Amino acid sequence: MSTSRLTARLGGLAFGGDYNPEQWDQETWKEDDALMSRARVNLATLGVFSWALLEPEEGRYEFSWLDQQLDRLHSYGVAVDLATPTASPPPWFTLAHPDAMPVTAEGAGLVHGSRDTYCLAAPAYRRAARGIATALAARYGEHPALALWHVHNEYAAICYCDHAAAGFRRWLRERHGSLDAVNAAWGTAFWSQRYGSWEEILPPRATQWHHNPAQVLDFRRYWSDEALAAYREQRDAVRAHSELPVTTNLMLPGYQNLDLWAFGRELDFVSIDHYPIAPGVDAAADTAFGGDRARSFGGGKPWLLMEQGTSTVYGENATLPKEPGEILRHSVQHLAHGADGALFFQWRQSRSGAEIWHSAMVPHAGADSRIFREVCETGEAVARLAEVAGSRVVAEAAVLHDTDSWWGLESQGLPSKDLDYPGTLRRAHRALWDAGVTADFAHPESDLSAYRLVMAPALHLLSDAAAENLRGYVQRGGTLLVQYFSGVVDENYRARTGGYPAEPLREALGIRVEEHRPLAAGAVLSLSDGTAAGAWSEYLRTEGADTVAAYADGRPALTRAAYGEGAGWYLSTRLDDAGYSALVRRLLSEAEVRPLVPGLPPGVEAVRRSADDGRSWLFLLNHGREPWHVPVVGWEVLTDRQAADGGVTLPPRRRCRAPAAVMRNDSHRPTPDPGREEHDMPLTDPGPEDLVGYRPESPAPDDFDAFWQRTLAEARAQGGAVKTERVTEQYGLRTVEVDDVRFPGWNGEPVAAWLLRPRGVEGPLPVVVTYQGYSGGRGLPTEHLFWSAAGYAQLVVDTRGQGHDTPDRGMGDGTQWSEGFMTKGIDSPENYYYRRLMTDCVRAVDAVAGLPGIDGGRIIVAGGSQGGGLSLAVAGLMTDHIAAVLPDVPFLCHFRQGARIAFEGPYQELVKYLRWHSRHKAQPTFATLDYFDGVHFAQRATAPALFSVGLMDPICPPSTVYAAFNHHAGVDRTITVWPFADHGGGYGSTPGIQLAWLRERGLAPGTTREDVPQ
Repeated sequence: MSTSRLTARLGGLAFGGDYNPEQWDQETWKEDDALMSRARVNLATLGVFSWALLEPEEGRYEFSWLDQQLDRLHSYGVAVDLATPTASPPPWFTLAHPDAMPVTAEGAGLVHGSRDTYCLAAPAYRRAARGIATALAARYGEHPALALWHVHNEYAAICYCDHAAAGFRRWLRERHGSLDAVNAAWGTAFWSQRYGSWEEILPPRATQWHHNPAQVLDFRRYWSDEALAAYREQRDAVRAHSELPVTTNLMLPGYQNLDLWAFGRELDFVSIDHYPIAPGVDAAADTAFGGDRARSFGGGKPWLLMEQGTSTVYGENATLPKEPGEILRHSVQHLAHGADGALFFQWRQSRSGAEIWHSAMVPHAGADSRIFREVCETGEAVARLAEVAGSRVVAEAAVLHDTDSWWGLESQGLPSKDLDYPGTLRRAHRALWDAGVTADFAHPESDLSAYRLVMAPALHLLSDAAAENLRGYVQRGGTLLVQYFSGVVDENYRARTGGYPAEPLREALGIRVEEHRPLAAGAVLSLSDGTAAGAWSEYLRTEGADTVAAYADGRPALTRAAYGEGAGWYLSTRLDDAGYSALVRRLLSEAEVRPLVPGLPPGVEAVRRSADDGRSWLFLLNHGREPWHVPVVGWEVLTDRQAADGGVTLPPRRRCRAPAAVMRNDSHRPTPDPGREEHDMPLTDPGPEDLVGYRPESPAPDDFDAFWQRTLAEARAQGGAVKTERVTEQYGLRTVEVDDVRFPGWNGEPVAAWLLRPRGVEGPLPVVVTYQGYSGGRGLPTEHLFWSAAGYAQLVVDTRGQGHDTPDRGMGDGTQWSEGFMTKGIDSPENYYYRRLMTDCVRAVDAVAGLPGIDGGRIIVAGGSQGGGLSLAVAGLMTDHIAAVLPDVPFLCHFRQGARIAFEGPYQELVKYLRWHSRHKAQPTFATLDYFDGVHFAQRATAPALFSVGLMDPICPPSTVYAAFNHHAGVDRTITVWPFADHGGGYGSTPGIQLAWLRERGLAPGTTREDVPQ
């Protein structure tokens, strides 16, 4: 199983986080409903730490509060990731099962009062964990809100109690078979440690001096397997009642208690928690490091970011805040590295408890805060990137990552304290990242044939199988770099004899290390190529390799051996940063691994995700302090527009606008839907000469007018006042007045709008009511100054569910699957999303007509793309109230044609819905859409109309625009044709053309129709 089922359920990428409604009152829940809609949250994780509420007494479950929360979230269109709460047993468990409490290596027994107060090996804990997991799955396995199961939370805590000791002994019997084999593997002849019975073996508890490293290594392996067994038990309990995907959130800290490769094989998809450990560019490098590890543990499949912080960067002495724009930039960076969602801990910052200061999506300051505004911007960006779901990242370079080597390098008594496994791993990855190369991580025994370059920066422990695998990799043409102190012990932590690294790897490297020579702190060596080094050195001799750089005494320091069709490099010291970076770039050049975008400086990142159908997305992120121009072509998904001829300019970090761009490269056409007849599938538009007269037969439903009369009558019957608040001073405007407007829309629900008008002009003024493009909202008033500068009043209407300020409380209606707004509630006209939105648009005209200073006889409706389709709908539903309509490259017209031939944009949501989920529903789906088709509104609209069309528009094909234009019922209709334009149409030229057109019809401020020459 992969993320595909989750993203199909959500209609795109996941966005949201841990939600703890049990910590808040009902008034806060109501605010959460509105704010989640505003932030585009579509997935909430429930119940992570709720065991005490769910099971207040052993065996007695209380689910009523959780029933309420799942039902409530479902009604607002938020899916649920339901956790098993087993990371935090309740206080009664401590009293009932004191033997299940954790014990430290020093023998101290811990008690309740924090989280993770349990021993994974304790039978009582395992029974209780299975019990609560089974009860949750049995009750909620088929709940419509449910989208994902989240077992436990951050498996990590180790215990050294007697239960752990008994489990360790059982594990040793299974692994080694006999006590004699254990003694042989551990080398117990040393220090008189030979074991005569199984009961003599204990976990590596606190002792006089150094532990036996082989014993410690086996205990680490055992504990990871114990944790994995605990996970499997809960997963299987859940699967007995639910077919939904199951995962657990893995941590990626500087310590590692689990074999994450083993966990990755058992999870339906990998999910991780990630918190940067340094600010600035280092945080970005750490984010790439975490994302590449997550993707690799899952075998290259998309994964899920389960936790991140909105303002959490763990520094040495403080938890540092994120810079402006980093919430979005880090989230998009995780998506670039293969995530199919970006979630946070947590939704609302806690008022009490141990994590009271942990950042959240809604901070203590509330929604009126920088953090929440950036969360909303991030939710908008994640929604726009829905199309990347399921695509993958392909790398040509890999860094070897071995849990056993990590644990081995944590042994006591090593030759140097500078032998830092995670730091060395990060350094290798960082050098590739700085060079503009995306890297995978790989296990040393895995298939490496996909990689041109493999780096083994800290392969301390090397199995015989891994040694042969690496030798074969080089022989078959790979380029391999092995670094110092590698291949020195086997899988039982026994030293390799006869020279290092282990054979047969040594054969491919053409060297033999005789002696390790760690350096004193601060010592610096100068190599023959001018490079500086420190920390470590080795005596080695070449056995077929060439010396690339030597120590001062002429001994080899860096070597290269031609072996088979490849090359094996060996580095016997720790180069300084400049020297290491230069070496990695040299290896990349030799292996012919090139950056995706040549010439980018360190800190400007390029990563590509690719889909099976030929599409790909180039993610560009600027983590540096200076703007950077990238000469690329394609469609920029975050802004939904074609890149300028010269490319895109990424602003520096520390800007409120996140320095990121996502370029789509389409090398495909839509696959014909098997549910359609072949003759019904043209994939190209008519030629320009045929478009002029394109007027397809398009009868509206018989009850079309009655349906809309009833809909609007019901909305108007709800009543409700129009509220305005003067907010000009907040935006520093001197020539324009700005009012924040709330008017009653669908079902009387408040809809937000901006009212802008020239300052000091009493009116009455003609008003332009503008509707927004797909996935857009009203934004900021400073984005909409053209019409007020031209002397008009302007009402900028927010878009329910798409804008930040108007939630769609009906988004849970109808179909459970949707790719986006196009298919929300598409099972019937009554449930369909656009019924609610178009009602809002009509009610906007009702509202503005009654405001002081507005000329109710000169109301103009306008918009681009989706906004253009909405303006046509209003013009068709309010024929006696609209003076003119300006549909610019209008969307929502001639749905059948758009679904057939549009190969970008929202029509593809409809195509995917019909192709993947409801092929048999094509007829009823289009029957629903007939009530919302711009062609049918145009047939009823009589106001003067100025359309526009781009003849190269891949999103709203020209024939769909001409269908509406040629069906328009008015005698005064004009269309501006842009022969070489895409969906942007005339871009910045459009407003001026519209203004001149309105003046010609007496609809400019200060003019009347009598002023226009006849």
